[in-house]
Amino acid sequence: MRLTKNQTKNYKKYYVVYRILDLSNKKSYIGAHKIRFQNEDDGYICSSKLVLALFYKNPKNFKKTILARFSTAREADRFEKKSIKKYDSFRNGYNRTKDGGPYRAGRNVRKINGKYYVIRRK
Repeated sequence: MRLTKNQTKNYKKYYVVYRILDLSNKKSYIGAHKIRFQNEDDGYICSSKLVLALFYKNPKNFKKTILARFSTAREADRFEKKSIKKYDSFRNGYNRTKDGGPYRAGRNVRKINGKYYVIRRK
């Protein structure tokens, strides 16, 4: 079920689909992320190593926007696929697959005390 920001207060976890726009060349990256305890500002940037490398060089060139919120990962995956097609972020952007792949985050990037760290999950 697609959620509004107010509806997310009733969920311990939900999923967001986001767009990162490179302002210097107008290329996009579309991704999905699991949010826990209504903390959308958890320091997560994205799972793309390429976008992360570009972001670290010049963070002011990037703008992150949440496109939608969902109660299940399956719905977020479907919307992610549609958004990749809509913004053409596979051919003219930073996504490496047409469908974005299923949500199985094996690596996360977190901002801790002003620095970015990769946190690996078992």
